[in-house]
Amino acid sequence: MSELRVLRDRAVAAQADIDRLDDSAPGGSRSLLCKTTTVTTYPSSASSFFAVIAQDADGPETEGASATFTDSTGDAFYAYNVGSAIPATGSQVIVHFVGGKACFRWDG
Repeated sequence: MSELRVLRDRAVAAQADIDRLDDSAPGGSRSLLCKTTTVTTYPSSASSFFAVIAQDADGPETEGASATFTDSTGDAFYAYNVGSAIPATGSQVIVHFVGGKACFRWDG
């Protein structure tokens, strides 16, 4: 393999790493509506990582209308609770991505 090819591959890999670190979005961090769930053992401490599943919201977009929520097709992932209380399993939370990590705040 030529030295030029090696340097080009390294530049592509470095750019991919930079792109993954840049999680800023206009107006704030990226966020998802999620629902807490149990994968193995539900946490017994508020300051812990909780398994969450992304939710899709649907319904008529009119004032006063209610929405229906369904699990997204993605797998569960883990988000850290920066709040002071433990959410019940199945609680809806807004997960924000900060510095490459997912987190939410639940104070009860």
